[in-house]
Amino acid sequence: LYLDLNGAYGWVYPKNPDGSQFKHVGHYHTLLMPIWMQLVFNPLPQESFRPFFSIGGGILDWEIRDISKTTSSFERGDPIRGDVVNGTLVAGIGIEKIFSDKVGSSLFFRFHYIFKGNEDTIGLSYEGGQSDNNRAIIELGLEFKFYNTGYRDTDGDGIEDRLDLDPTHPEDFDNYKDYDGKPDYDNDGDGIPDSLDKCPDKAEDFDGFQDKDGCPDLDNDKDGIPDSLDKCPNKAEDFDGFQDKDGCPDLDNDKDGIPDSLDKCPNEPETVNGYKDDDGCPDEKPAPVIKKGARIILKGVYFESGSASLLSDSYAVLDTVYESLAQNPEVEVEIRGYTDSIGSRAFNLRLSQKRADAVRQYLINRGIDAKRIRAIGFGEDYPIASNRTARGRSENRRIEFVRIK
Repeated sequence: LYLDLNGAYGWVYPKNPDGSQFKHVGHYHTLLMPIWMQLVFNPLPQESFRPFFSIGGGILDWEIRDISKTTSSFERGDPIRGDVVNGTLVAGIGIEKIFSDKVGSSLFFRFHYIFKGNEDTIGLSYEGGQSDNNRAIIELGLEFKFYNTGYRDTDGDGIEDRLDLDPTHPEDFDNYKDYDGKPDYDNDGDGIPDSLDKCPDKAEDFDGFQDKDGCPDLDNDKDGIPDSLDKCPNKAEDFDGFQDKDGCPDLDNDKDGIPDSLDKCPNEPETVNGYKDDDGCPDEKPAPVIKKGARIILKGVYFESGSASLLSDSYAVLDTVYESLAQNPEVEVEIRGYTDSIGSRAFNLRLSQKRADAVRQYLINRGIDAKRIRAIGFGEDYPIASNRTARGRSENRRIEFVRIK
């Protein structure tokens, strides 16, 4: 926003509306000398191309001259009468181009409204209410301007000290706030100089990942999951179909200690039972296969004292026998029952038979075909230890399996 003092000099010839010379005053013309002061508003003062708007006021000095009587004293004709001065209102718009702090030009449109009485600027009086057709001057022009503002530019960056936020240090013109006059050595204010900053207009996020390059790393591990949502921002998601939205690589989905790269069942934990424990798949240990003619003592099969009633502690052992028979349907077995020598021989024989039958019935109840199992009681015959000691007698009270087919 600034004040502008202007002046001009020119002349006009009166014309009829059809463009011909006005018949009464064809040898006259009117000299015009406007002087005005205007307030100029420039909304973009730092741009090299900048529009402007102006409004102000002044005076118009005009004089009628007879050009048919040109003398050396009056190059534009002899004056017919004295000067007439009228007040004016001036308004305009335009665009200005700045070439340097000393030179510029502008293209403008300007309107002068003339405040005057009933006398026209061609020197005639209109009375009886006839309108005056010469109350305005319209200008369309191109100006060349030479500035002598008197403002200093200490740092020589082309920005006047009065507009320069740092008048002693030249602007760096890096396309960031280049018209404030202050060099911006760290545009994004992240503490990393632009000379070292790979992203000078984007502040570093200082998340512990590549914090010296000046670039914000919104997805450190480049897995497509923003760090703000990534539970493992520095480790890329493995996208294996298991919890793929948390941003964490799941190297052992089922947490069984076997890496997914080696795990045949990555989403099902291994059953550690001594059978194929390295494949990563849950599996049951197959029951042992009884060789034909082999005799197996079932340790852990217990009965109530003097009875054929199985104790519940025996079920786990008998279930293993069931699994073996179920997995090998071609096998047939003989269940043999034995006792110690306490009691009569006949009693022990009956007891051993009942115990063998009890084991057989348990397996049948589990689903084994009765035709595949037979039971025999041998009583106190065929001891495997001395019946003179409690330990020996305990060993003699036993159930044996023998594969017969």
